[in-house]
Amino acid sequence: MSVEIILNRYTLILGDVGTGKTLLTSKFIKELIRLGYDGDMYIIDLAPNIRNLGSRLSKYVYGFRNSIYRYSGEIKAPRTEADSPEILREYIERNYHVSLEFFKDFLKSGRKILVVNDLSIFLHYGEVSELLNFIEYSDTFLGNSYYGVDIVDRFGLGIDEVEREKVLELARYMDNVIRL
Repeated sequence: MSVEIILNRYTLILGDVGTGKTLLTSKFIKELIRLGYDGDMYIIDLAPNIRNLGSRLSKYVYGFRNSIYRYSGEIKAPRTEADSPEILREYIERNYHVSLEFFKDFLKSGRKILVVNDLSIFLHYGEVSELLNFIEYSDTFLGNSYYGVDIVDRFGLGIDEVEREKVLELARYMDNVIRL
């Protein structure tokens, strides 16, 4: 896919675990860097650091040059790492607050290209309208999100349904939706 399809548009990449969402996102990032857009990019990596479950962008991109790249070791994979409903809620809320700080920093950055890896981490607790407020500050938005059936809420808190609804709602505001 050519990078021209994402420039000056809002693009969302969706898929289940292991479908290549982060890999495709990283290919777009590499092409944007090659074309000289690295100084315009603000990259938020919300992927948890856990084996066999997604990847951070830094696995595929070995230098972000002049881009701002933000990630945190505090991000947890709530449904797979939590061992109780209380811990699950705690992880979801903590993930939200960590990611919210990244989005607030984006607003201060003046960057025009916003890239977000693993949006579902924010959407477990945050609202689509809140996320759209941040996205609207960019000329180009590229995000990816889990949208599948492989990760299950073992505690019956309804996180799976909420996540699916929010991802579909977000997709309605995108110029491009790429399903893997």
